[in-house]
Amino acid sequence: MYRFGLAMILLSLVQAPAQDEMEDNFEYKAWSKQKAGAWVKWSSETNTGAMKMTSDVTWKLKELTAEKAVVEETTSVNLGGKAPTEHTSLRTVAAKVRKGTTSDGAKVESSKEGDEEITAKGRAIKCHWVELKLAGQARGTMKIWRTDEIVGGAARISMKHDDAAKMTMTMIVTDWKSAD
Repeated sequence: MYRFGLAMILLSLVQAPAQDEMEDNFEYKAWSKQKAGAWVKWSSETNTGAMKMTSDVTWKLKELTAEKAVVEETTSVNLGGKAPTEHTSLRTVAAKVRKGTTSDGAKVESSKEGDEEITAKGRAIKCHWVELKLAGQARGTMKIWRTDEIVGGAARISMKHDDAAKMTMTMIVTDWKSAD
């Protein structure tokens, strides 16, 4: 479940609306400004009502081509007093996505947007936020604070699912570094 939620966040860093035409994938565009080895670390909190967990997540750019970025994702999940479990996987971020969808094909619609300054890594960073309505299998809303100042292009992500557990997840960037 956590992996699915995280995947939805990552894959939803797209610009919104329309039908069958293709558009630039926001997340790919952000990674395309980096070299292999660049990374970003996140602190994540997920609440399902019945369970609350925290995680540390690191995304590291492994490969970049004109068609895709390959990002290694390492997640260390902390479940109430138990030893953290760590999982590493690779995911492919396509350069183009269908307009109005995530890379997974989930439908999204931009509902609101604006500008806000948030604090990351001890400094104020100007962000443009976009609120998306998610449809299909993962109905709910997602808000992404986007910026070119941070590796990966986002400073904060929050998501609320409407279904079953009414899950909420908030991810905040804690550190990042461009590759030399």
